[in-house]
Amino acid sequence: ARNDTDAAGDLPESEPIVARTESVYRDTWGWNAALSALWFANNWKWFILLLAVLPGQVAGMPDVPPDRRNSYWGFVFMAGAIWAFFGPAILGGWSDRLGKRRVFLITGSLLTCVALFVLAGVERFALLAAGYLFLQISDDVIQGAYASLIPQLVPRDRQARSSAILSALNLFAQIGTAVAGLLLGSVNALGLKGHQWIYLGVAAVQIICLLLVLWAIRGLKEPFARQEGPRAPLWRGFLEPWKSMDFRWVWASRVLINLGYFLAQPYLQFFLVDMVGQRRPGETEPSFFLFGLQITGGQTAMMVVLLSLSLSGAVGALLSFRKMEKRGLKGTVVFAGLLLAPMLLLMAFLRDYTLVWMTALVFGFGLGTFLSADWALGAATVPDPEALGRDMGIWSSAVVFAQVTAGFAGSAIDGLNRSQMGLGYGAAFAVAAGFMLVGSLLVKRVQSVR
Repeated sequence: ARNDTDAAGDLPESEPIVARTESVYRDTWGWNAALSALWFANNWKWFILLLAVLPGQVAGMPDVPPDRRNSYWGFVFMAGAIWAFFGPAILGGWSDRLGKRRVFLITGSLLTCVALFVLAGVERFALLAAGYLFLQISDDVIQGAYASLIPQLVPRDRQARSSAILSALNLFAQIGTAVAGLLLGSVNALGLKGHQWIYLGVAAVQIICLLLVLWAIRGLKEPFARQEGPRAPLWRGFLEPWKSMDFRWVWASRVLINLGYFLAQPYLQFFLVDMVGQRRPGETEPSFFLFGLQITGGQTAMMVVLLSLSLSGAVGALLSFRKMEKRGLKGTVVFAGLLLAPMLLLMAFLRDYTLVWMTALVFGFGLGTFLSADWALGAATVPDPEALGRDMGIWSSAVVFAQVTAGFAGSAIDGLNRSQMGLGYGAAFAVAAGFMLVGSLLVKRVQSVR
């Protein structure tokens, strides 16, 4: 396990892990934002697609029964995540061995754009599932190599600051993509439907953010120096991080917190339509009322919730950065969990859209607080500075493990809803709250981080 001594041997705390002759790092907000730009693109992409666009596509497929929407969508969500459990670690380990990061970022981004174009045109469930798996694989080409860049380039005593900037960018991406979704979702021009314009917008953001990252690392010399000596087989390297007790605690905590999030997030739009929306005679779309203002359609109502959640999340991330030195990383995660869990539990009982919106504001603040510490906690506990791509890929698999597990919930939600409408959603939110609370408290067992 890591202790207070430097994990890279005689490197002082203020030096990055990359070769000492490098001068890539810049202690400016702009450089940190550019380095984190692909995280911005990642959140821009998955936030709008997972919460609004893809569930809407699944529900509108002619070969998807209306009473099994959660089951079908849960299957797609889970299938893509199964590959992602292994992909970032495998490809991140490969980038470690090659001593290169750029080729993975460029290749993954180009493949992501191809996958987005495929998904924009599908009209059958099987094709959508295949396109989603292709998108997940393309994304994972990026993730292992990219997750290692900040711990590789940013000095350890500045990593908490970089983590806060990263989390703020993630939440600003969610704000931006929710606004873009609201604007583009109703556009029908040049022969393209609203959701197809959203896919094009996501692809454009991916390329722009790739260029920003390439600019930030323009001084990085590749292949970078590697340790001499025999290398262990790749499969054996996957076992190494688990020897660190702190890494295991952080991974388990991250699994539980994200499991709580993903038990609720993918099914929230269907919850709004089934339990909160009001249908009047002759109307094909449910109506929602926010302080008396009418919002028509489940996807639009979902985007309004997402936009509000992201705005409050950005506030939470920025405020928590100022408090993080006082609370520490562990204290920040615990504080976030104590906000998140009650809001999820409360959601199980809400049937009024205004109250759902207000709950989402508090939940967003807690989520932003958690995200501000999440990456820094992972970077502080990865055990091997010479295998950052592999170890950060394994660290990122915690989210994927949660997604795979949460994917099974779709069938359970549908089954419980058939016995009593709303019971499935209520059970999912209640269980999610429990996981989130336990996960946030589990981080107290980490010894090497305050």
